[in-house]
Amino acid sequence: MKSIKFNPQSKNHLELRKSWELFMEKDIITSNIPPVIAQSWKLHKQKNTNPFRPKVEIDHHTYNQYMGTNEFFIEYATDFMKSINSYLDSTSVQLFNADALLLKVYGDQRIIDRLSEINNAPGGIHNEQTGTNGVNLSIESKKTAFVAGSEHFCSMFHDLSCIAMPIFNKNTNQVQWSVDITAPFQTITPNSFALLDSMREAIQNKLDHFHLQQNYILLDHFRKLSHENEASLIINADKVIVNCSERAAHLLGYNVKNESRTSISSVGIDNLDFYFNMNENEVEFYSRLSTDLDVRIILHRIFHKNVFQGWLIKLLPLPFKSTYGSKVKGKTSFDELIGNSQLFQATVNLAKKVASNEATVLILGETGTGKEVFAKAIHEGSNRSSMPFVSVNCGAIPKELIGSELFGYEAGAFSGAKKGGQKGKFELADGGTIFLDEVGELSLEHQVYLLRVLQEKEIYRLGGQKPIAIDVRVIAATNVDLKEAVKNKTFREDLFFRLNILNLNLPSLRERGKDDIIRLINYFTVTYNRKEGKNVSFTTEALNVMASCPWKGNVRELENSVYRLVLLANQANITPEDVRIILCDQFEEKEEEKKQEKEKEEIVTELTAPLSISEIERKVILQALHYHNGHLSKVAKALNISRATLYRKLDKYQINVNKVID
Repeated sequence: MKSIKFNPQSKNHLELRKSWELFMEKDIITSNIPPVIAQSWKLHKQKNTNPFRPKVEIDHHTYNQYMGTNEFFIEYATDFMKSINSYLDSTSVQLFNADALLLKVYGDQRIIDRLSEINNAPGGIHNEQTGTNGVNLSIESKKTAFVAGSEHFCSMFHDLSCIAMPIFNKNTNQVQWSVDITAPFQTITPNSFALLDSMREAIQNKLDHFHLQQNYILLDHFRKLSHENEASLIINADKVIVNCSERAAHLLGYNVKNESRTSISSVGIDNLDFYFNMNENEVEFYSRLSTDLDVRIILHRIFHKNVFQGWLIKLLPLPFKSTYGSKVKGKTSFDELIGNSQLFQATVNLAKKVASNEATVLILGETGTGKEVFAKAIHEGSNRSSMPFVSVNCGAIPKELIGSELFGYEAGAFSGAKKGGQKGKFELADGGTIFLDEVGELSLEHQVYLLRVLQEKEIYRLGGQKPIAIDVRVIAATNVDLKEAVKNKTFREDLFFRLNILNLNLPSLRERGKDDIIRLINYFTVTYNRKEGKNVSFTTEALNVMASCPWKGNVRELENSVYRLVLLANQANITPEDVRIILCDQFEEKEEEKKQEKEKEEIVTELTAPLSISEIERKVILQALHYHNGHLSKVAKALNISRATLYRKLDKYQINVNKVID
């Protein structure tokens, strides 16, 4: 950069202004305009950038968000900026991020006040709408850029000159910041360039040192947190792989020896960016790798001295198994219960405590919340895990058959009875656990039989005369309000107390929140991809649409919806439009309601009062823009005004040409 030489004072302010006006009116580029400036002017004119824009746009939300997550890094730059403050007479030094968002300003208070008049202050965005300027050119070209006076596309900068230099992130080889000196026209000298370049070099060296130190810290964490033969890799805050175990490299198809500074995005883990943006210190989700392997992924955020450094990623291959909410023969452990929300984890922790004893358990919750899954997990976490787990849906068995299903029958107990009789569900569960789903559907007669079983630990087969001792733990579940049922005399109070020794109240999917919904979506997507031999995934936008739904049917409804989407998917990505096809008609109804309300508002607005002259002029300009498809020269000609006058009117009426023609 030091090899670049120029003489800022060779620029003639009046000549530059005339050249700018000539270009604006007639598209003529004069010889005194540098090629890089001329090219930028042409590009901004094609994009209909407003040259008479009065101020820089301020985005406080983006600014606060960036400063909140990057404050530690910004200190590396501002220390040097403060140190040269005393040398800045009628000059300011500024720091921008890679999106041209102004972060810090130091210097002479007079120029700072002048810049603040056009919102050139922290939070100001020097994006495309601000036209040709040094910051944008330095970021785009990755080189030093100098823009003097009317070389700026937008007239609000015409009394200023600026030099901007990029600072690079060595992890990614991309621009991280741009440092800039801005001052009144011809105040900038070759010494300004030397001062800025010295500061840039000092900031760059310190930033390089930080990234090197960061990688050492991450490698140390990798050695401490990653076990031998574990599929794990560690990446820095810039999402670049710092180290990768041989096992993880094998699963990802990643060549550890031949790769350097590889972005994690290139190794093929779906929806990873979505989970990076979560603020939880540990996140779990399910995905399919580019090597066609289904995995459970654990992201662990790493901090050092309260500063975020990167992530440790663990890959746990999944064998194909049946779905989360189905009645499966396989075992279900607490580790397989999907959900990290505080409410859900509190329920899981309580279930773990419940599993360690022999008491009867009552599981409450809406339909589809996973009551049987929890019952199986409790069984697998108990001392009875090696014995049978028998599930009975009390609401699905005809009332006349429920007695024989639960307690069995003797030979000849009724017409058609099997020779030798048959064991009931309680006998089949002997030594293990019986799960009575929808227990609230039992008739009062059968409630008496169940109460006797709980009290006496024995059953009588239908037609039998002798009691049969059983050792069974009972887990019951219902979506019925049993307290209300007791009041209404449809459920026995004594049975309720017997069942309700320990109870779990499962949260609805709505209560568990967006993150848990997305975890389940990813799990079901992996499961049904494998089952149907497909490899589709949800876009981030589609996941957000799914997460915004009420899911009144809870996990079961969500699972069925994901299955249908996977089946119907005709492309690799499931989009928000695909999602709306299978969701309840609420989407269409809400959209229609919004549309009708908007139409009503427009009608009311049109009828409230006669139009003013300004409103009429604005409507005429809008019509001309539509008719000529945003071509400003044709619009100006049609309205019989100059192009410069058109720009002023566009600014006056706050008309965004791009939005109009869209």
